[in-house]
Amino acid sequence: MRDQFIVKGRQPGPRRARELREAISLAMHKSNDLHSTRVQRNAIHEKMTSLTEQERQVLKLFAKGDLNKQVAMALNVSQRTVERRRQQIMIKLGVESFAELVRLIVESEERRED
Repeated sequence: MRDQFIVKGRQPGPRRARELREAISLAMHKSNDLHSTRVQRNAIHEKMTSLTEQERQVLKLFAKGDLNKQVAMALNVSQRTVERRRQQIMIKLGVESFAELVRLIVESEERRED
């Protein structure tokens, strides 16, 4: 167990120095990965906050799996209105397909859980 720690005042041998460099490298990679993840999640959050209340309502129903017609009925608006809001959501969130939109929703949900 003691060999897992660096003892002050003791020069590590070549093997320990290599292990130390590898451990530091691994820690730096993990830190960079965590930072990238945080940056991406913050970007998603910023995009989500740009949505209007009506767009958030539509997005929430899409996240549940509702179709345009079901969303229109639930919100008491026309199907065309839902289509326009969906288009605006996709523009604001910077996605080009419904699959990308779903991925973004999932990532946003993961961010809230963290």
